[in-house]
Amino acid sequence: VIIDGCPEKAEQLAFAALVCQPGDHPEAVAALGVNLTDVRLFQGRAGEVVDLLRVAADDNPQIPAYRAVLALCSAEAGDLAGARAAYDTFATRGFELPRDSNWLLAVAVLADTCATLGDDASAEVLETLLEPWTGRQVVLNCYGGGGAYWGPVDHHLARLAATRGDHDRACELLTRAVCLSEEFRAPQFAARSRAARAGLATRSD
Repeated sequence: VIIDGCPEKAEQLAFAALVCQPGDHPEAVAALGVNLTDVRLFQGRAGEVVDLLRVAADDNPQIPAYRAVLALCSAEAGDLAGARAAYDTFATRGFELPRDSNWLLAVAVLADTCATLGDDASAEVLETLLEPWTGRQVVLNCYGGGGAYWGPVDHHLARLAATRGDHDRACELLTRAVCLSEEFRAPQFAARSRAARAGLATRSD
């Protein structure tokens, strides 16, 4: 439902799924948190889940993706200092992350954060990590019940290319990202890629 562009309906379903679980089942609560984070990102309300993510990141150092998403949500909320603090824990070690089911989401959101922070020194490193995944979608299935979606890999590669100053490649990748989102029936992310492409065109003018 979140992929279909219906974040409010996705939120309703996430809470309904929690009710089906016994008591305060920790994995069900974690899945709800993952769902709500994705919903808030698409609603433009990322600041509302920053505290939740900070606690999750501190309590679960074995899941670095929590801190990566904290960096993204802080950046989306306009807290660049908070985004930088979370992001630098990865940048200082060359973005080494465990190759688990969270890996692609973590690298994609760090790429987005890299672009927002204007860290051109790290953009090439993240491009190298993401390039083999071009044409894929960033989808996370958490505990079989909590999910996250953050668009085509090509969108994040485009933002990195723009950060390095390669606007032609960025526009090409964003055009491809729009097509991939439309094929995946993900209208909200297609709109996000279109807006990024329009922003590049304005800058070029």
